[in-house]
Amino acid sequence: MSLKSFLQLPLERMRRRSRFAGVMGANQMTFDLGHSPNTPPADASGIDALIRDIEATFDLVLVAERMDESLVLLGRALCWPTQDLVALVKNQRMQGGEELGEEEIRKLEQLNHLDVHLYRHFARKFELLTRAYGKTRLQEEVEALRAARSQWVDYCVEDVVAGRSRKTSFKEYSGNVWGFRLAHPENRTCESLAWTTRRFFEYFRVFQDGLRSDEAE
Repeated sequence: MSLKSFLQLPLERMRRRSRFAGVMGANQMTFDLGHSPNTPPADASGIDALIRDIEATFDLVLVAERMDESLVLLGRALCWPTQDLVALVKNQRMQGGEELGEEEIRKLEQLNHLDVHLYRHFARKFELLTRAYGKTRLQEEVEALRAARSQWVDYCVEDVVAGRSRKTSFKEYSGNVWGFRLAHPENRTCESLAWTTRRFFEYFRVFQDGLRSDEAE
């Protein structure tokens, strides 16, 4: 079913649909942050409690369309150098999405009402953080990050291919998103830059298990 076909369904029917694979569906950001995606739109106190809990858990919430600025602020909070913030674009679609009309956008906002509240709150908070950090300083560090990323892309990436293509160095979950064919697959940094999300999870799970084993000893 296409997105436009889905948006033709009545809102209540859209809300009743089960999450794809049990993990993907409405209010995805809320779900990914560990909260129930089913808080009713009229439950203002529940929405406020959700935001307070997330703020208490996370010192910084990144904003997708301001990702480079987000990475700079994250790096400074963690005392990371610029080179450690370099990453390749992940989950980028090979083709653009469908253009939606005002009514379709309104319906999506109703369906994802919790995510709308979260986004508006943390986007405002992020803007305040960038002002406190200093716009000029932030822009200089964003440009330094982009320059570092460009150097690694030029060295590492031979081609951008469909994520499930035999030509990609690491197969993605879908052929509709970017995959990367590496020019230097023997380079450890190039390899890790091209890892899929699943591969990262596996790596850090093993790493954390090792830390727990060391602590137990």
